Amino acid sequence: MVDQVSTSPLPPVPSQQGPLQDTQPQLPKRKGEETPQLDLRKVFFNVPWIQWFVALREKVNLLNASVAAISEVLGDGIVSVDETTGEAFTRTITGTAGEINVADGDGVAGNPTISIIATGITPGSYHGITFDADGRATAVNVVYTVATLPAGANGNTAFVTDSTVAIAAGLGLAPVGGGAFGVPVFHDGAGWKIG
Repeated sequence: MVDQVSTSPLPPVPSQQGPLQDTQPQLPKRKGEETPQLDLRKVFFNVPWIQWFVALREKVNLLNASVAAISEVLGDGIVSVDETTGEAFTRTITGTAGEINVADGDGVAGNPTISIIATGITPGSYHGITFDADGRATAVNVVYTVATLPAGANGNTAFVTDSTVAIAAGLGLAPVGGGAFGVPVFHDGAGWKIG
């Protein structure tokens, strides 16, 4: 026996039904009430991972804008991006003339090197302050007792608080401790003297 094939027409496809109907799900309603509408956007965007993804997308967009700005920079130097405008610029590290020396400030030939300019002060100790070859104070001990005076070198100066004689009476003499006079001292290459 041969099966009979239905000859009834097929239901129309959606494009033949006219404009698409609102397919948003309907919430159940009570008798006599309007059907409340479910706003899927509010539901969807309240999911924490969606909020995280949106925040991530915003950061990626900012990063893309920065990369695009950097790609348009021409010239040598260190690249700086203005966070507000997104513009990129080349910068060169410089120092104040006579105070700071900068080698390779644009970073082209290597890392920029920053150093202070030598002051011209002869390394040594002056009035209890010790200076290095660049003129930096590396140690300060302005006040000593006679017993705590360092070995010293010619031209060093300091101050002692326990000399047995005042400056006028002891000028040029080696200081002797145990007294109550404060006097400046200098090193003459052989030892400390009051003066």
